[in-house]
Order: sequence, then C-alpha cells, then structure tokens
Amino acid sequence: MISICITTRNRSESFKKVISKIIRHTNCEYQLAVVDDASNEIYYDADFRFNERAGIPAVKNKCLELSKYDHIFLFDDDTFPITDEWYLPYINSGKEHLCYTFLPYFKMEGNFKYHNLGNGCMMYVTRKCVDAGVS
Repeated sequence: MISICITTRNRSESFKKVISKIIRHTNCEYQLAVVDDASNEIYYDADFRFNERAGIPAVKNKCLELSKYDHIFLFDDDTFPITDEWYLPYINSGKEHLCYTFLPYFKMEGNFKYHNLGNGCMMYVTRKCVDAGVS
C-alpha cells in the first residue's frame, strides 16, 4: 500500500481534477489524505484543515504525519498522474526521495540547469527517509 497526500488551497476545480486522475490511475491499494491550508471555502472532506494559512512546509509536514505507509506521495492540488501504475518507477527506483516537477522551460548555465517558472510538483519519500530526519 502507498500513501497519497494532496495539499490544497483555494483551487477547488483543479483539486477535483487531481482527485479524479489519482483514482483513475492508481491501481493498487492506497491511503488518500487531504490537507487544506485554510482555503476560503472549506473542503469538508479534508483529513486536516488549518484554520489560518500555515504555508507549504507546515502543510507538507502535516501530510507526512497523516501518512500511514512506507511509500509516500505528496501532490500539489494542480498535479496529477497521467498513466496507470505511475507510482511503480518511484518505488522501484531504490531512492529514498524523489521529486517530479512539470516545468518544460528551463535555462542552462554551464552544467547547472534551473527552472524559471514555478509549476505543479509531486514529491516521493519513503518512511525510512522521513524517520531518519526525525531527531
């Protein structure tokens, strides 16, 4: 089983698309958790809701607290899978943490690649990695 957590703030239409794509393309048993960062319109199905805006680090940390399984996927509310079994390359990579960013535009300076636009993101982390970061 995997844990899938979605963070959301004031993007109800985008959020609905994310949920439908995750359900459509996730062919294994999974835990789904939603953390709302004090949206103007309350999302009552959220597993946790901040009453005041907490910011990205606090919201992602809350997702990690809610996650029950060894493989954890943290989705923004504008990022979604487009193919079945999207989670397998991450799990089978042997890496403890990975990140996917939808950024078609980037610049190169020498050997350094950087993105000049912010966009949707999905992070993968293992329970082992999360527990190692806890002192």
